[in-house]
Amino acid sequence: MATLKYLSSLRADLAHVPIEEGQFIHATDTNETYYDVAYDIRFKTDKLIILDADSDRYRLSNNSQASDSKIYYVTTANAFYTWSATTEWVNVVSTSEITKLLGDYKTITPTTLVKGEERFAPLTIASQVYTDDGETVEAKIRQISHIASAFNSILVTKKGKTFDIPVPFEGYFNHPNMMMVFIGTAQIYPNRYSVEGNQITFQEEVDINRTINFHFIYNTQVPKLETMNAIDGAYINKGTIPIDRMQKYSHSYLTNDTTAVASSAAVKSLYDKMAALLDRGAIVTRCSTRDDSRTMNSTLATDYRLLDGNIIMVKFHADVAANATLKVAGKDIPIFVGYDPVKTGDIIAGDELYLQYDSDSNRFYVTNGLPYLIDSTTYSYAVTQDGENVFRFDTLNYDPGVDRIEVFHDGVRLIKDRNYRFNTENKSISLIGYTADAGEVIEITVYKVARSRATNTNQVTVIRPDFETLTRSLGEALEEVKAKTSELKNKSLDVIFPMFGPRQMEIEDSAEEDVGECAFVGIDKKYWFIIDTFKKSTENGGYDSIKRAMRENGIKKFEFLIISHWHNDHYGNAINLMRDGLVGKVYVQDVFRYPNGLNGQWGGMPAAVLQRIYNEHKAAAIQYGVPFETAPTGNVDFHGANLYFHNNNDFWIKKHNDENWSLGDYNNTSIGLLVSYIGRNYLTQGDAREPVMAGHAWDMPTNIDLMKSHHHSITNMPWKFRKVNPKDVVITCNRRQMVECTRFDYQDNLAAMGSNLYFVTKQYADIHITYRAENNTVEYNKELTHGFPDLCAQTTMGGSLNTIYVDINTSNTISTGDSGAPLKYLSDAVRMAHLSKSRELRIAIAPGDYTKNKDNYNFFRILDSSMGSLQLIGLKGRVRFVNLNPQEGEVIFPPIYSLGCDQVYFENITFKNSNIDVTDRAIAAASSFFNAEVSGSIARFINCKFGFEHEKLIAKYNADRSFNLICVDAFFATVTLNGCTFYGKAKYGVRSAEGSNVSITNNTTVAEGIETVYYATDGNINVNGVANRNTSNETTGGGQVRFQDVITPSYQNTTRGQIVGSRLSQKYGGPQYFISDGAGGYDSMDHFNIHGNSNMTPKFAGQFSYEPRSKKLKFAMNNTSVSDWVELANTDSLQATKTELTGTINNIKTELSGLTTAANTTNSNLVRYIELQTGYRIWTNGAVFAKGEKFIHEGKAYQVVSNNAVNVSDNNARTLSSNSNIIGAVINLEGNSVVQYFDRNDAHLVGELVLLPYIANGYVLANGAEVAISRYPRLYDFAEKNRLWTTDTNKRGLFRKSGSDKFFLPDYRYVYLKADVDADDIGKFSASVAPRITGEMEIRAGGQIGVEGASGAFVKDTDPTNRGAHMETFNKDYFGKKLKFDASKSSRVYTGENHAIHPDHINLYPLIKY
Repeated sequence: MATLKYLSSLRADLAHVPIEEGQFIHATDTNETYYDVAYDIRFKTDKLIILDADSDRYRLSNNSQASDSKIYYVTTANAFYTWSATTEWVNVVSTSEITKLLGDYKTITPTTLVKGEERFAPLTIASQVYTDDGETVEAKIRQISHIASAFNSILVTKKGKTFDIPVPFEGYFNHPNMMMVFIGTAQIYPNRYSVEGNQITFQEEVDINRTINFHFIYNTQVPKLETMNAIDGAYINKGTIPIDRMQKYSHSYLTNDTTAVASSAAVKSLYDKMAALLDRGAIVTRCSTRDDSRTMNSTLATDYRLLDGNIIMVKFHADVAANATLKVAGKDIPIFVGYDPVKTGDIIAGDELYLQYDSDSNRFYVTNGLPYLIDSTTYSYAVTQDGENVFRFDTLNYDPGVDRIEVFHDGVRLIKDRNYRFNTENKSISLIGYTADAGEVIEITVYKVARSRATNTNQVTVIRPDFETLTRSLGEALEEVKAKTSELKNKSLDVIFPMFGPRQMEIEDSAEEDVGECAFVGIDKKYWFIIDTFKKSTENGGYDSIKRAMRENGIKKFEFLIISHWHNDHYGNAINLMRDGLVGKVYVQDVFRYPNGLNGQWGGMPAAVLQRIYNEHKAAAIQYGVPFETAPTGNVDFHGANLYFHNNNDFWIKKHNDENWSLGDYNNTSIGLLVSYIGRNYLTQGDAREPVMAGHAWDMPTNIDLMKSHHHSITNMPWKFRKVNPKDVVITCNRRQMVECTRFDYQDNLAAMGSNLYFVTKQYADIHITYRAENNTVEYNKELTHGFPDLCAQTTMGGSLNTIYVDINTSNTISTGDSGAPLKYLSDAVRMAHLSKSRELRIAIAPGDYTKNKDNYNFFRILDSSMGSLQLIGLKGRVRFVNLNPQEGEVIFPPIYSLGCDQVYFENITFKNSNIDVTDRAIAAASSFFNAEVSGSIARFINCKFGFEHEKLIAKYNADRSFNLICVDAFFATVTLNGCTFYGKAKYGVRSAEGSNVSITNNTTVAEGIETVYYATDGNINVNGVANRNTSNETTGGGQVRFQDVITPSYQNTTRGQIVGSRLSQKYGGPQYFISDGAGGYDSMDHFNIHGNSNMTPKFAGQFSYEPRSKKLKFAMNNTSVSDWVELANTDSLQATKTELTGTINNIKTELSGLTTAANTTNSNLVRYIELQTGYRIWTNGAVFAKGEKFIHEGKAYQVVSNNAVNVSDNNARTLSSNSNIIGAVINLEGNSVVQYFDRNDAHLVGELVLLPYIANGYVLANGAEVAISRYPRLYDFAEKNRLWTTDTNKRGLFRKSGSDKFFLPDYRYVYLKADVDADDIGKFSASVAPRITGEMEIRAGGQIGVEGASGAFVKDTDPTNRGAHMETFNKDYFGKKLKFDASKSSRVYTGENHAIHPDHINLYPLIKY
C-alpha cells in the first residue's frame, strides 16, 4: 500500500519521471493519464478525472453526473476522491482504496491462445508489442533492475541488544533486499539476530564503543534512455547504472577486445586463478590416464578439487581419440589443442603433457610444457650492532604488486605492517616497535612467477592472455586501490569544543566568569583553525582550557582564527593567542561597514565601541606580526575542505544596517561558516538569531551532521530553519544562561526534530567529534554526556516566538509559517500546529475572510447534516488563534469543531457563515448548524463575535422551528466567553450539554435576533458579567444557568424596570433577581425563580414566573393551586388592554374600594416577604421599627439604637434625608427615637479594630477617650452584647463605663498586639521591662595596682606583673575605694521601670468601627 500522488508532465518527458507506486501522471500536451501500479509497472488509464476546485466536484454530484467508476482529483485541494450513491464523496489517500476501480495487475493470469486442441501464441518481436502506458516491451526490457550496495555503521554508545538500522531508504525491508551484519570485522549470521521494522535485536548484548557495520544489497532502477541522446552525470544517482547499459563489456577474462570493458566478475575470475597459481603447493598435480581412449579416467583422487587455472601433468596410457574427454572430480572435461578439440594423432601413448583447466569454458587446454613456475630467492642480512631496526637490501630483485615477499627474523616469520614495513624506494625493511641485536639474521624471500621452456616444441601452444602482463596490471591496480584506501583512512573532519573554565558565575558579565564560545576545526588531523576564543577572565580559565585542549590533541598552531563578532565572550582571548604565536592569521568583521553601529536590545554595539575594539586587536596583530584581515565571503578551499563564509557580503551587511530588519540586534551580524568535507557538514553562525536563520535556511544543506547553537540557544527558531535538521547540536550556554534558554523555543524545536543535544556546561571533558572517510564512520569522545532540552516557558519576546503566521492574501510561492512567508490557509496552520512540541503556540492570522476558500477547511461532509468546518482534533498544549491586526479588520472564521484539545484560545475572531458555499441539499438535510462546537476540550473565546447571516440558513430557521442555529455548542467541555458578541439570528447563543461548564465573563453584547441566549441542557452556564439587554434563558435535563450576585454593578446601560438575575446565591439558597431603577444601580426586589412554570402550582408564595417568548411576568400569591399565579402588567400588556380598561372603568368604580383593600393586603405580604429574605425592614407606610432593627430608606441603611421605636412618617423621612451625609451619623427622630446611619457595603463589623493611615468615616480612634453613649450607641451596644467592660485601668484593650451616659474607649496607642488564650490577660496592657544591670569592683590598696574583688557585671582581673618603685607615687587615698557600675546611668530603659523597647516600625491609626 502506498500514498496516492499526482503530478503533470509532457508526454515526451514521461520516461524521465521515476516510477513510484500510487503515482498518477497527467500528460498535459496529449491529455493522457498514466498510473504507477508497482515499482516497475506504469500503464495508461482513463479512470482519473481532473477538476480545478471542490465546487466542480459538487456540481457533478448535484447534477447526477458523478460516476462511481472514476477517481476524481481536485488540483486546488491536492486531494483524491471517489463517489458512490451511499457514501457520496469519500477522500481517498492510499492505493488500496482505488484498487477495485483500477484493477489489480497481480491477479492477471497468464495464458495462451487455443485453436481446437492446439495451443499457440502469436509470433512477434519485442519492438512491436506495446504496454498500457504506450511503451514497447523492448523498452521495458531495457529498464532492468540491477544490484546496488551501500555501507553504513553505528557506534554503540550504550550496551544493549536492540539498535536502529541505518537503512539506505524507507521501506527497505518491505522488499526482498539483503543485509549482512558485522560487529567489527566479524560477520554475524541471521540465526544470531532478528529484525523487526528498522531495528535489529542480537541474542547477546553488544558492548559500548563497538562498531556495528551493515552491508546492504538491494535492487535499484536506471533511467529510461530511449528518448535520451545524452545523460548529464550530475543527475545520475550513485550505484544506479547497471553494466549492461555499456556498449561492450565482458564477464570473462579471456575476451581479447580493446573496446570492451571487463566487469568485476572478470577481474575476480582472473584474481582467483592467479591466487591459485601463486599457491605453490597446489598448482601442478601429476597423474595418468586409464580405461577408454575417448572417455578417459585419471588416477587423481575422487576428492580432488579442480580449480580454475589448475595444471595437471598427465601421462597418457593410449593414443587419444578425437574429441576425447578426461574425467576429473566426477566431470568429463573436453581436451583442446589450440582452439580445436583434440584430434586423432595429436596425443599418442606415452606422451606426458600439461593440461590447464579453464572453468569458464569447462575445458582442458594442452600447453607445451609448464609455462609458469614459481621461483624463489632468499636475501640475508646479518645484524652488526644492537638496536638496529632498518635494513637495506641493495641487490633485492622485487617487483611490488607482482612478486610476493616474506620476511624472517632469526627464522620467525614477520607480519607486514604489524612487525615490519617495506620501503620500495630504498629497498629497506624497518621493524615496528622493537629492534634487532647484533648477530641476529634478517632474511627476505622473494617469490616470482617465471616462464619455463616447453619440453615438446612440436606441440601447439594455446593462445591465451599474457598472464604476466595481466598479473602485472592486476598488481598495479591492487596497489592503486591500496594506496587510495590508505589515503582514505587518513581523511577526517574533527570538531572540538573545549570545556568552559572552572568559574561560571551567576552575575552577568562578571570579570571572573569563564564563559563564551570556542571551537577547533581540524582537517585530516593536520590542518586546524579556531572559531572564537571564550571570554577573557581574571583567572584566564578560558584561555587555559584552550591551551590544554591544543596540547591534548597535538595542535601546535592554528592556521587562522575567525572572530565571529565583537562581543567579549567571543574575542576574549584573541590577543593572548596572537601574543603566544598560536595563530597564523586572524579573520574579523569590517566594523567600518557599520558606521552607525547597532544599538538594539540584544548586545547593542555603538560604532565607537566597535571601532575601539577593532583597533585594539589590529594593533596587537601588528605588534605580534600576525596578518589581520577582513573575513572572506563565499567558498574558500582549505586543504580539500570547502569553507562557505556567509552573512558578511555586501547584500547582508546592507540588511544588517537596516534596524527594521534585524531589530538593531548586533548579534545578527555574526560571520557564518559552513565546513564541508568528506561528505560531512558542520554549521556555525555565531550569535545570529531568527532573521539570519530564516534568511540563510535555503542556502544550507538539509540534514547536516553537526551544528553549533545560535546565540547560545537563547533565541527562537523560525519554522523554515527546520529543514537544516541537524543530527548533533552543541549548546554553548553557560549555567546562568540556561535559565534564559527556557524562555525560547530553540532547544524545543531541536528536540522535536530528533537532534542530539550536547551542553558544553554539562560536560566532564571536551566535546570531540571525529568524522572519518573510512567506512563513513563518526566517533564521539567517550565522556560525552547527552543533554535534554530545557522546555520553553513560551514567553513572547519579540520575533516569532512559537508563532505560525497565516495570511489569506499572501502571494508567496514558498510558505513556511514565518512572518516573511506566512501560510495561506488555516488548514495548513492546524497541520503545522500538530507538529509543534511547544507548550504554547500562537497562530497569528492577518485580517480577511477565511470562509470563502475551501482550502481553509480540513473537513467536509454532507450526509450527517454537517457542512464544511475547520476541525481541531487532539491539539496539545495551548494553541491561540489571534487576529494579528484587529484595528485593520476582522478575521472571519469558518465553523470550528474542537475535539480533545488541551487548550484552544480564540482572540478577536469573528465566526460568520454568510459567505459559506453550502448547497441546498446540505441545508435541507441539516437539523442544526453551529459557529463553534467544543467537545471534550478547554476553549476560551476572547472578544469574539458569533452569528448567522446566511440567507438560506435564516430562511430555513424562520420556516422550521425545529431547525437549530447555535453560536457556541459545548459537550463534555470547559468553555469561557469573555466580552463576546452574539449578532444576527440564532436559536441559541450558548448551549451547554453533557456536563459542560460554560463561563460568561465581562460585558456581553446580544442582538435581538438571538432567541435564547443561554440554554443549559445537562450542563451548567455561569454568568459572571452583564449583558446589554435582558437575556432569555432556558434549562432542561438538570442544567443550570447561574448569575453572579449583583449589588452595585458597574454596568450602567439598563432601563428602569429591567430584570437582571444573579448566579446561585449562597445567602438565599437560590437565584436572586433585581429590578433596575434606571439610575445605574439595582434595588433588591425579591427572591424568585424566573423559570417558574405558571401552568403548575407555585413552589412557594412570592415566586415569580417569567415566560421569555410571551414576555409575561407572573407572581405567586400562594402555593396551593395554579390559580395562585397573578400576571403582572408590563409595557406590552398595558398597551394591549388600554382601550378595554378605558371602556370598563366606570363599571368597576364601585368595586375599587374592595380592590384597594386587596391590593394593600397583597403589597403588605410582598413587603414582609422581602424583609424576611433580606434581613432589612422596608420604609413603608404604617411600619414601626423597634430597637436593634435595621431598615432601608432611600437606599441607605439605618439601625434603631433607642429604646423608643421609630414610626414611619413624612417628618422622619425628611429628617433622615437631610442628615444622612456622614456615615455613622446619629439622627434624632420623633418620639425621642434615635437611629444611626451605617454603610451596609462595609464588610467590617461594629467593634472591629483596624489599622489605617487615615481616619475613615464610621470609625473612631481607639485612644482611651471618654465619649457619650448617645454619640456611639451601636458601639456601646456592641460592648454590652459581648461583655467587654472592665474596671481595671490596666486593661487598656477593653471598654470602661463612666456614669450612666458615657464610657471610655479602648486605648491601643503605642502598643503592639499579642495573641493570647488566657481569658484574664485579654485586654491587659503589659509594659516592656529590661533587667537592671549592676556590678562592683574593689581596687587593691597599699599602692598596688589591681582589682581586689569584683561582683555583678565585673570580673576580677589578674595581678599586675610590674611592681616597680613608681607605684609608690600613686595617691594611695584612691586605693581601697569601690567603683560601682550601673547600666541605668547610660539609659533609663535599664531602671526596671516601665519604658518601652520596640523594633523598627510604621505608625498607623488604631480605629474601631462604630
